[in-house]
Amino acid sequence: MQFTIVFLISLNSFSQNNVDIENKCVVVLDVQNYSTLNAKIPSDELIKNINSIIKKTKPENIIYIKSIHKVLYLSLKGFRVGLDTLGMELDRRIDIVNNNILFKEKANVFDENKLTDFLQNHNFEDVIIVGLMAECCVKESLIGGNELGYNMSFVPEAIIGKSDKQKEKALSKLKEKGIAALPINEIVQ
Repeated sequence: MQFTIVFLISLNSFSQNNVDIENKCVVVLDVQNYSTLNAKIPSDELIKNINSIIKKTKPENIIYIKSIHKVLYLSLKGFRVGLDTLGMELDRRIDIVNNNILFKEKANVFDENKLTDFLQNHNFEDVIIVGLMAECCVKESLIGGNELGYNMSFVPEAIIGKSDKQKEKALSKLKEKGIAALPINEIVQ
């Protein structure tokens, strides 16, 4: 008598936990020419990672946030304050998949009602923030959204800081506050 033993192995048991971002809002924060091209930060890997997240997200679930840069102009008529429209443009390497573009003047994007209104109008409770800078706008916005009751998270590989050390310090503080880090390899597989 011969017995055959069959082992059924679930391939899922060997794969990593994939993060479902289908019902989450992805906020692309301050990825503008002024910061990525002029500030001489190493942004190529950042842009590649953000674009890979954009490709895995429904286009209507992405929102781009542009920071307003006020500049002082000197002309023959004197000084005047204006907006730096060239610097405000989104980095040309970022995939733009919709017209969901908002402007902000403060570090915490939740200090203004525009993003909150967008999230409420689209019934978003889960928000992922990517972009820059880790120790300023990213950190302040993640904490601000968390305090308002949103389920906030970030993708470390899609955030940049002034230095690796400052970035890690800022992201550690976010984790201490219960804000989730989502590794990019769990999103883009």
